[in-house]
This record gives sequence, structure tokens and C-alpha cells, in this order.
Amino acid sequence: MKILCINDAVSRGGAASFTRAACNVLARHGNEVHFLYGLFSPTDKFSVAGHVEPGVTIRHVSELGPAVAQAFTHSGVTARVLGAEPIHQAIASLVRAEKYDAIYCLNLHEFFSIRLIPRLRAVFSGPLIFQVNDNDLFCLRKFNYIDEQRRACRECLTDPESAVRQSCWNAFGHDYFAANMANRREGYYRRAMEAIDAFLVTSEGSTEILRALGVPPERVVLSHNPLDVANFTPGPPGSYFVFYGMPLLSKGIEVLARALELAQIDAFHFYLLGDHPQLRDVLQRIAAARNFALEVRSDVTWQTGLFERVGAARAVVVPSQWDAPSEMVVSESVSLGRALVVSHYAARTPLVRENENALVFRADDPRALADCLTRLAADPALAAHFGQASRAIAARELASAKWHAIFLDALARAAANRRTAAGPHLLVSAIVSTYNAERFIRGCLDDLVAQTLYQRGALEIIVVDSGSAQNEKAIVAEFQKKNPNIVYLRTEERETVYAAWNRGIRAARGKYLTNANTDDRHHPDAFHRMAAVMESWAEVGIVYFDSAITQTENTTLERGPITGRFRWPTFDRQLLFQICFVGPQPMWRRSLNEQFGDFD
Repeated sequence: MKILCINDAVSRGGAASFTRAACNVLARHGNEVHFLYGLFSPTDKFSVAGHVEPGVTIRHVSELGPAVAQAFTHSGVTARVLGAEPIHQAIASLVRAEKYDAIYCLNLHEFFSIRLIPRLRAVFSGPLIFQVNDNDLFCLRKFNYIDEQRRACRECLTDPESAVRQSCWNAFGHDYFAANMANRREGYYRRAMEAIDAFLVTSEGSTEILRALGVPPERVVLSHNPLDVANFTPGPPGSYFVFYGMPLLSKGIEVLARALELAQIDAFHFYLLGDHPQLRDVLQRIAAARNFALEVRSDVTWQTGLFERVGAARAVVVPSQWDAPSEMVVSESVSLGRALVVSHYAARTPLVRENENALVFRADDPRALADCLTRLAADPALAAHFGQASRAIAARELASAKWHAIFLDALARAAANRRTAAGPHLLVSAIVSTYNAERFIRGCLDDLVAQTLYQRGALEIIVVDSGSAQNEKAIVAEFQKKNPNIVYLRTEERETVYAAWNRGIRAARGKYLTNANTDDRHHPDAFHRMAAVMESWAEVGIVYFDSAITQTENTTLERGPITGRFRWPTFDRQLLFQICFVGPQPMWRRSLNEQFGDFD
């Protein structure tokens, strides 16, 4: 089987370990794996070369062509999260050329962006699996942490505009927030969720979020993190505790520092990604005040001794403050036979058994974490018992053959879901741009829901409210309560009609597109007839009809009165450069926009 694995990150962190392990396991079981990444620079490739199986081919996205290399830039958070069109086009071309049997995605935070998933679906009809590693499909920040915000986090799934302003706006970068909100407003989250055939999840928290989002249970497969650690025989627990990885607030570094001010321990080792001099200074002051030995290193990796250091620790501390899908450090530490001290978020995985291989504390309670550390510091026998239990859990849960079997189950479900999705489907997306058109919008929507194609469930209506001062929103909401497949997008500032069309097209799911102007009306069978032409003749890119004219607002073709007609000429490519003769209501293939770009 030929599988494309796509991940923004590769050279460091849990996501990198996760992806390398997944690719290696798939390759060991006879699959050909192409591993495409893009978050870090191409020179970071050296850190994974030599650490992957022969069946894994690693490519950086900048290798896909000059335009992609130019688009690959670290300038601007917003641009990164929204993704670059040349990158998406290049990946789509790669998928067309390579004829993959399956696509496996995770961590589409930046450069690739969540917007890549609908683009993949447009060119790939096979099973598409998404690994829920970070919360980038659900959360405008990726890391939905801090207990007081849990209610807002849940509300955000259905009403992000109001919920996030209670919690996230000032708690995370405005640029990142704004870019993700744009993805949400313009329908990319929804389209991505619909395009994914199966979700691999590693925690109960992710399962709950998917359930809240309405994802059917048959599309969700519970798994553990794939693991690819060297053969290692754990020894007795040492005297020091370990924290390793990126010292983010979401990873609990602040709570851990406060706990160290209270705990009675002999030693603590930090193995960090990147240099963090301010954190080092804080930890050194705490260690001096509390009289424990401290080591803070940023130069230790799995290839340079991290296995041995973690494998000799008293316990590994995982103080996560976010509802993590599953921390990779938990899987690695369990496989190395270590005791764990984890927050209740990090404990939401079958690998953590409270009082069997781990002590668990409330994520926002540094005193409880300090008590856990003090207890294990005073009881090496308990740490050894926990470590033995971890090793037994690893033997049962973390075998690579088991993960591969779970992946195959997800693949089978994805293929089945893809076959189901290939039944009745959205064929046409009608883009309605409105600005101060309240008097027309009800008649416009009445006209569209009366289309025979809509009655068959093959038409979606996308209303783009371009900062209207009138009440179109309430009228659209009224229709949405009674009719499926009506999408409402709004911008606070007025934009041009072509910018609004482009926005609607990006949110559209149909194979064919049409603009439905608020003051235009259609024959009830118009969209069916136009789509039928393009379904029958693949070489036809656009279809248009003659138009009837009336001076009466909100009338229909049947009621009239008709006062004139536009009879458009036969298609002529050269003439189209001089005059737009395809009428006000053409229908065209979505692939034309993908080939030639947006409207100017």
C-alpha cells in the first residue's frame, strides 16, 4: 500500500516523534510511505534522515517546486495559519501524480493549514485519515487549557464568536486567533470535518469533542500513540524527577515551577526543546531556595542520551494544562518503565492507571503536584512498583503490531465511509452575495430551495453577507432552521462582490459553482439542467442560459411579467476577453478556480 503522511512538524517535539514512529511502523509492515513536512526549514531534514525505515521517503514541501520554495516563509503568523496557495496547489499535484492508496494527516497548524484538507478531498477519492494529535481541528488556539475556560471551550464548538471572547482572545496570540477564526468563519473547519473519512484518536477527551461536533461513532477509532523506541531494559529508579519537551504554559511549566517551591525532593532534571534562559534562571532560584539538585539541558535528544536519562529517573512529570489528545511523553515514559506523575488531563489515556503506574493531580493545583513529588521522593519502592506496572502496560498496549492493526481498522472504516459518501452528494454550490438586500433575500432563498437539485439534496446555498446594515442575517437564520445545506458567512467590513464570491467559493463543497444574485430568479429545474450538461460532457467548463427581464421585484419566471430577454451568443473564447456574455447566472466547474485562481 502506498501512503502519504502529511505533518507540519518533523524535527522536534512530540509531533515529530509521533510521525516518525507512525511512518516506521507502517513501513515495517510492508507499506510504501511518503512523509511530507513543512513547518521547519528544509535543513532540519538531517535530524530524521537515518532514523527512519528504508520504506519511508522524506520530502520537505519546498522541494515541490520554485513557487513553493518562495511561499515557504516564516513571515507572518496569519499567513502561515491560512496556508499558502502555491503550497496547496503543489501538494494537490503531488497527490494526482503519485496515485496514493491512502492519505494520513496530522498537525496541519501552519504552512499547510487546515485548508489543505478540502483541497486534498477535491483531488483524492481514496480514504483520508486524520490523526487527532493536537486540537487544531477544534480549537482556535490548538491548546484549550485552563479549567475555568472549559465551559467556553465547549461553547466554542458551536458558537466560537461569543465563546472565545470570554477566554481566548487575550490568552493567546491575536494573529493566531484571528487566522483560525477566519478559517472557522469561511467554512474550512466544517469542510475539513466533512472531508475526513476516519479519525484516529488517543484519548477520551478527543472522542468527547468529536462526539460534541456530531461526528458519527463509526468514523472515530481509539488508538494509542505509535511508538518506535530502542530496545531498553529499565533499571531501578534513580533519585531525580524528569520533565522533558517544550516548556509551554499548556504543558504545565508554570504549575510545575510553583510545585517545586513546595515539594521536598532531592533532584530534578529538565531536558528542554530550545534554550530558555529566563526559565533556567527561575528554576535555579527555586532549586537554591529549596536545596535540591537541578539540571537544565537543551542539548539532549533521543539520539544523544535521553533514553538513558529518562530510563533512570525516579518518575517522569507530565503536568499538562490542556485537554491533550495524548501526550507522547506519556507513551515514551511508559515504554521505558517509569513511574508517572501526571495531571488529570494527561491521565485521560489507557496508558495511565492511577495508583498503579501513576500519581494523578488536578492540573491547576500546584500543592497537589508537590505532594505527589514529595511522596515518590520519599518512597523509591513505590516508584519501582509503578515502573514495573508501566512496563507491563507497555507490553500489552504499545506493541507496534497492535498499532498497525488499529491503523488498518481505521483505514477500513475510512474506505467504507468514503463509499457511503459517494452516494447522494452535493453537486452544486450556489454563492449568494448580499449587501443591504433585505428586500430581496427571502425571495432569493425561496427560489433556491425550490430548485429540483436542492430537493434532491445535491445543492448547497452559501450566503456571504458583506457587512450589510440590514437584516439579511435573521432571514437566513429562519431558512436555516427549516432547510439543510444553507451556510451563512458574514464580514464586518463591506467587500467587493468578487471578494465575496471568492470567500463563498472557499467554503463551497460542490463540484460545480454558480452565483445566485439576490434579485435574480431561476427556472425550478435550471441548476439540474446546467449540472447535467457538465456531468455528461467533461470537456465543458461553463454553462449559461438566456435570461428573461422583468421590472417587477421578487416575481418569478412563471408569474412574470416578462418585459424583455437577453439572448447570449454562442461561446467564443476570444470574445470573452472583450465582453462577459455568459449572463448573470452561469454555472462553472470548481476546477476552473483551482486552475486559474480567484476572481479579480
